Amino acid sequence: MSEERSTGPAGGGDGSPRRRPRRRRSRRPRAPRPESTEKTSDAPAHRIVEDLGRLLKELMRERLGDRSTGRVDHLRIQLGLEPREEGQGDPEGRTAEGIVLPEPGEILAQLREIVEEAAASREVYREGHVFCFWCESAICSHSRPPGTRSVFTGYSPTGAPRWKELPALLLESGDDRVETLYRKPPHLVSVLTRGDRLKEEQLRVFGRSSRSYNVLAQVAAGFLPVRTPSLPEPDACAVTVQAVETRGSRGEVRLHLNIVGVRGDGQNLVEEVNESLDDRFLSVLVHARRRLADLEAALHRHRHERLRKVKRSTALRQEDIDRVAAIVLTVGRGFEQVSRQRVRRTKHAEDHVARGNRPTGKALEDASAAEAEKFLHDRRTGAIVVLGPRCRVHVFGTEGKHVTSLVLKGDQVERRLYTRRWEILDVVSRDRFLTRLRSRIDDEEARGA
Repeated sequence: MSEERSTGPAGGGDGSPRRRPRRRRSRRPRAPRPESTEKTSDAPAHRIVEDLGRLLKELMRERLGDRSTGRVDHLRIQLGLEPREEGQGDPEGRTAEGIVLPEPGEILAQLREIVEEAAASREVYREGHVFCFWCESAICSHSRPPGTRSVFTGYSPTGAPRWKELPALLLESGDDRVETLYRKPPHLVSVLTRGDRLKEEQLRVFGRSSRSYNVLAQVAAGFLPVRTPSLPEPDACAVTVQAVETRGSRGEVRLHLNIVGVRGDGQNLVEEVNESLDDRFLSVLVHARRRLADLEAALHRHRHERLRKVKRSTALRQEDIDRVAAIVLTVGRGFEQVSRQRVRRTKHAEDHVARGNRPTGKALEDASAAEAEKFLHDRRTGAIVVLGPRCRVHVFGTEGKHVTSLVLKGDQVERRLYTRRWEILDVVSRDRFLTRLRSRIDDEEARGA
């Protein structure tokens, strides 16, 4: 039986069967896109913020070096833009849409100032200050002495620095040397204290075991004659000299010699230490700082060997702490020795004055034969300084009266010239001084005849 193909409406015109059309799948209508809330001006603003963030990170790395983590959070930045009046031009081309833009140098200076404030608040070590664990800052009101005679005596249980006047500290400890502070001339007294004694009452949660700032040993000394430009005479001040341990970005040990004290004008002693202290006191500090640097270098050289021996601990060993304490002890002894020499020399000078045989011969001779550039003016005292041969230095008053003579090495003279404490005397003042000096020489010769 043959199969018949339908040629009706369901079939094709050629007799082939008609395929049924495929049913189309129903598509869900697309959800309408939300209207963009980003304005066209946001893209440049995003670029400005990103560039500003990168610049701040670079400035932070520049300020802190390897101690920087690149974090610049909690910075408040304000940039001022000055509106420009109609028709007002700007020859430097710093205008945009009627706004006068600040110079790049002005913006950079403002950002540097902001970064400086942020870095100072994050630093645990700052010269002339003691880190306060209570405030977590090295620049708070607790971090510096409240007066010229105050020394650091340790931490409170909550990590706040404690200060006490040096005579009170000696009386509290039963030190009978306290009476020597009030002799005429006074004698200098130094007290050595190890770091563990300074942290006896400090709680662990408030930094007792901290290695990011750790006072290993200190010496409290006083009173030192400290010169202040605004005061006519040197002031008697106390000073705390500390050996402080901090850590670098890789955990390496860093040792600092921190000089903590304030002058009569309220300024930190360390900021003007070269001009405030006698050269002999300065040499003691320089020698101690050099020894600490040598010890730090030795610790770095043997760091890997030490890590293997002490199971990868970076803590200082007791023998290292003892060496640091010995270095600090030499500071106190050096100060006392310089003070004793000053007392003996002062007494010796007074005896010379009483006998009337002050060494004025060489002073007058050197001043008479000195060249023009050898006459200097002491900006701090107002005296006239004459440089003689064989490192002789003579100090005169402006009226030509000889005050003192001393021997200074070349670097000591160069340092005073470099810091502009001594300046070359102008021609008018030099001629006036020489006239008065010759008058004094003639008077002495007349008395001698």
